[in-house]
Amino acid sequence: VAGWVWTHRPPGTQLETCIETGDADCAAKWMSHMDKNGTLELYENFTPLYYAASKNQTKVVQALLDAGCDPNVPTKKHEMKARSDGKERNERQRLNTTSGEETALMAACQLLNPEMVKALLDKGADPNMISARKESALSYASYGVETFNGQPIPELFKARRAIVTALFEHK
Repeated sequence: VAGWVWTHRPPGTQLETCIETGDADCAAKWMSHMDKNGTLELYENFTPLYYAASKNQTKVVQALLDAGCDPNVPTKKHEMKARSDGKERNERQRLNTTSGEETALMAACQLLNPEMVKALLDKGADPNMISARKESALSYASYGVETFNGQPIPELFKARRAIVTALFEHK
């Protein structure tokens, strides 16, 4: 990490860049200097683990789990604050799109990523946690597109089946 030059990024977002680009080694190095279960600077309601899961970065998720991130720390429930100009949210709040209290497992389920779901479950993710929307990981696994131009996508059915099986068989 030392010696890298970061450009066109607001301060404090180097970890976000590591996550977005899928650089697991970089993310793990940054986590060695941070609160493992704190929130990101730019995406202030997200934990690094949730952000990596929401970006579908399986290798980064695994690296963050190995670095000690707790898979059961949810996103923060955010409050919409009215601005003086009458708009409901500012730029930082616009970036935080969760309803709150969502986990990395929920994001992995919604993205239909069985490999990531398995990694999270193996590191102790609780499939029974409930989000602010009163939904579990199983609920999130039921979201998603199953057809393209009216045709079913068999890979998504297989992924969904693998996720549901993993959630039910997890002990």
